Amino acid sequence: MQTTLKNHLAVELLTIATCWKLALAGGEVMGFTDYDEDLNINNILYKSSSGFTASSIILNSDLKTDNLEIEGILNSVDIKEKDVLSGKYDFANIEIFLVNYTDLTQGTMNLHSGTFGKVTLSSGRFIVEIRGLSAKLERSIAELYSPACRAQFCDDKCKADTKKFSKISTITKVIDERRFEDTNLTESDEYYKHGVVKFFGSTAFEGIVKEYRNRVVTLFTSPSYQVFAGDKYSILAGCDKTFSTCKNKFNNTVNFHGEPYIPGFYIV
Repeated sequence: MQTTLKNHLAVELLTIATCWKLALAGGEVMGFTDYDEDLNINNILYKSSSGFTASSIILNSDLKTDNLEIEGILNSVDIKEKDVLSGKYDFANIEIFLVNYTDLTQGTMNLHSGTFGKVTLSSGRFIVEIRGLSAKLERSIAELYSPACRAQFCDDKCKADTKKFSKISTITKVIDERRFEDTNLTESDEYYKHGVVKFFGSTAFEGIVKEYRNRVVTLFTSPSYQVFAGDKYSILAGCDKTFSTCKNKFNNTVNFHGEPYIPGFYIV
């Protein structure tokens, strides 16, 4: 069957159509084609009304992720925007193949297979990233071990209380674009290093603390607007993700997501 179709590809006048077969996670199977009429292939109807187009298929022999995008028009008959947003097409399997629309008995020629990845919606169209079979080899099945904590300070893994380790205060003096003094801060030097500052101006700004010493806060980046003495802001304590900081500064070792005593690391 496939040999016959290959022979057809060698002639000057081609009657070739591209077809897409979607197998959704819920079990539904959908077919689409770039031909201007519907095609019935192996008892599956491949509709021509979808407006599907495909980017060039880049196949790799070195196990890198294959590169392919599918673009289509959202419509009320086939693919609905609400279904895309609800995740109906997440992780759908897709097969892309060629047929001779004048003689479907010649069979199919497979071009690509994979699963749906990132879906982007724009101006009534959707664009889907297709991930090849080798992409499964790139996924992390389990967390890697590390001497540093893999949680973010005060997130659901860390479980430290944001209210306990943060405060709302007022700028006493602006030193320059990235530094300000606050005499209301009584914590020791370095306490807020790597912490987070949020200003409550007309446009909210969030920055990371580069240095905290002598009640002077230095940010990595300048605020997007000018701040003044008297402006209110919030500041969150900094965490360098070491076991000693988790133990001595936050008393939160029960939620430490790292392995400080693995062979080769000696962080205490």
